[in-house]
Amino acid sequence: MRAYLDFAAAHPRVYEAMFSLPSGLAFAADDTPAPLRRAFAGIRDAFPDADGTRAEVAWSALHGLATLQASGRLRAGQARARLEHAHRLLTREMP
Repeated sequence: MRAYLDFAAAHPRVYEAMFSLPSGLAFAADDTPAPLRRAFAGIRDAFPDADGTRAEVAWSALHGLATLQASGRLRAGQARARLEHAHRLLTREMP
């Protein structure tokens, strides 16, 4: 999680291009390219469940944090606290 947010902070334009510019790439589909599948596998491995939903939520949370931090819409100095809280939420046992 930290590596994802660190990358987004260190390379804001690359991160923005990865997720904001039209790419024509299929995500979460049968024809998703292998490099994208491998990248998402890292998140899925960290947040395993039966169908990948937990990984999708984790990625969504990380993307939201990265995007909101980059735009200055979150309080300065709280990045670590937000990351720790997200980690606790995402790794606790689900019913």
